[in-house]
Amino acid sequence: MATILEQVTFYGIFGLLGFAPLAFGAVQPWAIFVLESAAAILFVLWLVAQVKSGELRISESPLFAPMALILAIRPTGLFGRG
Repeated sequence: MATILEQVTFYGIFGLLGFAPLAFGAVQPWAIFVLESAAAILFVLWLVAQVKSGELRISESPLFAPMALILAIRPTGLFGRG
């Protein structure tokens, strides 16, 4: 059974994903602040839930390999400046 912290984190992510396009694509300074702050708060809530449960659970995902590849290639500059 999911704890309240896990439920808040789970539904908070959906709320954040739903809010992002409504905030003009998050290009206004206030929208960027709200999205970044909410993401940080959700991350801290997730961390607290993991510490309280006594284990760090990260589910396997097929997206880990492409994400690792992008993180490995990025420092080489193949994606241009930025």
